[in-house]
Amino acid sequence: MAKLKIGEAINSEKTNTSLYEINPSNTQCFLVGAYWDSTNPQDQVARFLENGIWQNGYDDKFIDEVNAVPAGSRIAIKAAFTREKTKSVMAIKARGTVLENKNDGKNLIVEWDESFSPFEVSFSGGYWSTIKEVTNKEHIQSIFYNKSKLFELVKEKFDRKVFDNYINILRRIISELNLNPNDEKVVYSVTENRLNFTIGQRYCFNIFLSEIKGVYGVISKSKLLENSGIYDGSLPQPYYSYFNEFNVNSSDWESIVDAMKSELSRTKKSSFRKYNNEDFEQYLFSTDLIQNDMNFPLNTILYGPPGTGKTYHTILRAAEIIQNRKIESYQEALKIFKENLHNRIEFITFHQNYSYEDFIQGLRPETDNKASLTFDKKDGVFKVIADKALANLIESEKAPEEMSQTKAFLGAIETLKEQILDSDEPVKLNDTAYFTAVEDDAFRYSGDNWTLNDKGFNGFRMKYSDLLRFFEENIIDRKEIKDLDKISGLAKQHATYFIKAYNIVKALMPKIKETVERTPKKNFVIIIDEINRANISRVFGELITLIEPDKRSHGAIPLESRLPSGDSFMVPSNLFIIGTMNTADKSIALLDIALRRRFEFEAMYPMYEIDGYEIYDIAILAKINEEIIRSKGHDFQIGHAYFMGENKDIVQRMNKKVIPLLLEYYMNDKDEVEKILFNAGLEVDKSSWPITIIGKRG
Repeated sequence: MAKLKIGEAINSEKTNTSLYEINPSNTQCFLVGAYWDSTNPQDQVARFLENGIWQNGYDDKFIDEVNAVPAGSRIAIKAAFTREKTKSVMAIKARGTVLENKNDGKNLIVEWDESFSPFEVSFSGGYWSTIKEVTNKEHIQSIFYNKSKLFELVKEKFDRKVFDNYINILRRIISELNLNPNDEKVVYSVTENRLNFTIGQRYCFNIFLSEIKGVYGVISKSKLLENSGIYDGSLPQPYYSYFNEFNVNSSDWESIVDAMKSELSRTKKSSFRKYNNEDFEQYLFSTDLIQNDMNFPLNTILYGPPGTGKTYHTILRAAEIIQNRKIESYQEALKIFKENLHNRIEFITFHQNYSYEDFIQGLRPETDNKASLTFDKKDGVFKVIADKALANLIESEKAPEEMSQTKAFLGAIETLKEQILDSDEPVKLNDTAYFTAVEDDAFRYSGDNWTLNDKGFNGFRMKYSDLLRFFEENIIDRKEIKDLDKISGLAKQHATYFIKAYNIVKALMPKIKETVERTPKKNFVIIIDEINRANISRVFGELITLIEPDKRSHGAIPLESRLPSGDSFMVPSNLFIIGTMNTADKSIALLDIALRRRFEFEAMYPMYEIDGYEIYDIAILAKINEEIIRSKGHDFQIGHAYFMGENKDIVQRMNKKVIPLLLEYYMNDKDEVEKILFNAGLEVDKSSWPITIIGKRG
């Protein structure tokens, strides 16, 4: 795994003071307690908030201190404690403004801040008593500024590289733990000089501005450093380690993730969830699809000679787009790629016979268990992933309440599918029609008197997406269906049967018990290897216009196409297209006119030095390419991949891979190829054909 370099945190004074809720210079600030030992309940916060007061619980202490609090002062209720026996923490449980001091040493009239959420600060020293004036400016800012800006404030304190590293690592952790937003086991909290990722009641991954022990802190199953501390409790317990430079090998990373998984498995709900910072959590899970953080173009073609790592880089690029973060480790990228393949990532290779029907939509013959040949409409690979991406975009824009209804409707469709599959008798649509089968995306339905049955007809297809469309538009009568857009033609032709099925599904909807979480926006990727080897205009069809960024679903002028089947189709703004193109391929000329304006082109030519990788016989590779550039141009060079990998034998590598490619480039011109090899310092076997070398020249 690549090393994660940690920089130095900047001075804490370099903060954006406009984010503070600044108090006038004459406004005093006080921290007060709300815990009375001799009463039940002991914690008086709820009573104080309800009655708009604060009271001193002692008859003989803090009288003068309470009387000294002027009207107009800011006041905050605190609870100071120690976490894990070593870390001092103070929770701010309420905050308000003193309206009146009764001057009896006990009672203050307080207007408590509305919509206040408790939060933590990482200091408590000097504030253990029942009432204490806060004079430290940093402490005033930490306690009394607008909490909604807390994450933004702390974020600005850190060096940008340090902060980005932390976020990237934490997003990787979230991915490996399969965490979702609003997970009650997990807390993303912020203090005035620290960001915290907590599982249950244990800090698992933190970043510090002013921690002597280190910049980063992380939990692990095994001991990572000589001075790693062990958590309290019965063995085996996890360790916690501090780092300034966070060098993580694969074994250490596994230990870190294993420790976090253990904490998740033993946690039902974190008692610190109330300190969760929504801004921090949303930042971690957010994927701004139109203006993504990584600024990758929607349409990209990686082009260059063979062996320059084009396909290799598509995997890394796809993983970064999916995660919306920089990924240093190719092994991590490959893992993300495999986990999302055929879900949020598709990989295809164009060839001369690749067609519009393969890519977008076409008819496919069906003969299984039928007396005659029939044809079914089948979506191609691009339409399938585009529909997934667009569905995600639409869902992400829905309010949670609307999502709850949609989830219930989709759950009812699943219930009906189970009933159809489990029933010994056909499930009826009405007195004359019934469901015949269940497919991945549709019900099949037919009727006893339908003559098509005599020819092995298995029923018409009733797409789930059509029924969901009815639900979204709150269709009541079948007559409303004819004016509905974005549904299949069959839904309009057979509106009677579709509305029957729709009402059956609605009757099965479960009672909604709670609001579901808002769907996060996600990125999707389709990789087209050898994009120049197909007939582009034939494969893309009308899509050639729709893929332009401004013509997509959330572009400036979104366009929708009507496919030959009648289905409407739009390319979503969260679907990234990555193509590769071999510049040595003679079919390159077919590509330029069709796609040059729609794609951004990234050149990939031979490299002679790559951090973390070894390229063998660099001088020979460079000399060969120098000769090729002289005679044929840059697009016919030999890529560095031919001089990498496990095979270090120059003779075997040249004879089996490089020389055959050179002969193809030069149309078996023996003299030209031998000249290139000779100038590169290689000894040619004069008696062999095809050409071979016997080694380097002395």
